[in-house]
Amino acid sequence: MSVRHRNLISYNDFLFLYLINWCHLYAIFLMLLTCLFSLSTASLMPKMTFDFVFHFTATILFLLAGLWSISIAIDSYYATYKTASVLAFIIALLHALHGYFSYATCKLH
Repeated sequence: MSVRHRNLISYNDFLFLYLINWCHLYAIFLMLLTCLFSLSTASLMPKMTFDFVFHFTATILFLLAGLWSISIAIDSYYATYKTASVLAFIIALLHALHGYFSYATCKLH
């Protein structure tokens, strides 16, 4: 296998993690714009079903991306990919906590 093809395969191994990160960033940016341009929406955001569904979905996707990336990064000599995999697990944990607290807030109201 040529070096060019090996680099292409190596890049595609972590493409799922990159896609999850960019889609997540896009969704958060849209929520931020919604809250900034509509003051009434800002107070409703923690009470909405979308908030905790978004965070629980992000938890699952980041766990999958972290598991997939760490399984590939174990054999890799790039420390950056290993660090990105560990950070995906930390992000998944934070999303799970945020989703739980959003769900508890939604149940109270």
